[in-house]
Amino acid sequence: MQIRPLTGDDRTALTGWVTHTAGSPVAVTPLCAYDIRELDGFVAADVDGITGVLTCAVERQTCEIVTIDALQPGRGIGAMLLDSVRKLAVQRGCKRLTLFTTNDNLQAQRFFERHGFRLAALYPDAMDAVRQIKPKVPATGDNGIPLRDMIRYELKLRRPEIS
Repeated sequence: MQIRPLTGDDRTALTGWVTHTAGSPVAVTPLCAYDIRELDGFVAADVDGITGVLTCAVERQTCEIVTIDALQPGRGIGAMLLDSVRKLAVQRGCKRLTLFTTNDNLQAQRFFERHGFRLAALYPDAMDAVRQIKPKVPATGDNGIPLRDMIRYELKLRRPEIS
């Protein structure tokens, strides 16, 4: 498995995939709307092709993970992508990694908490605002759970000590 920075060709493939699955290349959080075609990121790939992707936005001292997808769960792809973005964030002087997920995405919540992220904020009814921008977002999410709220997770970063 190789993790590498997102390239122009990757962006084309990612845009098509995200538009097909999410209805548009725009990712919406309670604080911002991102066009994923303009973001930095990483791709996980093996001999069979792309197995995962992560996009992120760096602003001031925060690196926000905008999207993260492992196309083959259980292979450590998400963890490798997180490691890559963590290194990028530290190199760019960030003090924290943040991300948003939805209240129905229990798998993502477990994953991020296992990797050191902590719940930082709850945005009740945030999905109503998302639906204003992306009307195709369903009312019911994973496991039949009403898709209503967004959760912000945060991981504080430490700069490596220089010896």
